[in-house]
Amino acid sequence: MTAGLPQPPRNYVLGIGIDALTLTQAVRRANAWLAETGSRQVVTANAEIVMRARADHRFGAVLAAADLVLADGAGIVWAGEQLGCRFPERVAGIDYMTALVAEAVANGTPMYFLGGAPGVAAQAAKRLTAAYGELPLVGVRDGFFALSETAEILADIRRSGARLLFVGLGVPKQEYWLAEHLPELPGVIGIGVGGSYDVLAGNLSRAPLWMQRNRLEWLYRLALQPSRAGRMAVLPRFMWAVRREAKRPKEDGTGADS
Repeated sequence: MTAGLPQPPRNYVLGIGIDALTLTQAVRRANAWLAETGSRQVVTANAEIVMRARADHRFGAVLAAADLVLADGAGIVWAGEQLGCRFPERVAGIDYMTALVAEAVANGTPMYFLGGAPGVAAQAAKRLTAAYGELPLVGVRDGFFALSETAEILADIRRSGARLLFVGLGVPKQEYWLAEHLPELPGVIGIGVGGSYDVLAGNLSRAPLWMQRNRLEWLYRLALQPSRAGRMAVLPRFMWAVRREAKRPKEDGTGADS
């Protein structure tokens, strides 16, 4: 229970819990957390993340402990349909980030951008400022840092007074980093945003809306980045596992793959 909000419904895709929320509901939950003093972790889960969490118990434990796991990926929405646990919509990580940025501009919520190649997060901030107005941005740090610099980065985040921390270190590094260090950042909401800084900076483009609506964004990204072909190979394995799970009798109603 959070600030008067009920616990969100959580569906299980191949044993991995994912919250069945709309983008608007997910933003509302973050706004409620901002009235509290604890730290919170948000994970945006796609098919690749689910398959990794199934194979890696440590990573699975991070997802299970996260305060919010969003359905980032057409594959997750499709899986919900197959398993009889529908998600109201896809909540892409970049859409969640930009929605929170817009809210932060309106409310003056201090934000910190961590991750990406040198200069990329700063460029993303410039473009976001052009779109939404002056950002309450209190810190920017690229993702190329040594382990020995972590304490300095955490101290800088604390000094900045940031309440929203967007971390783009790639999966699973960003999830592990947040799970380990958020307890040292009271009052901070930490969100792993993957490659969102590159898109927001204009270095990569998103698929046209018609492709997003028809669940083809993965194909567009593959065309732009053929090097992702190896990672995309997880999709047929994910689909096969979901279809197999859908055929199993459900004993507890969760659809969990035990």
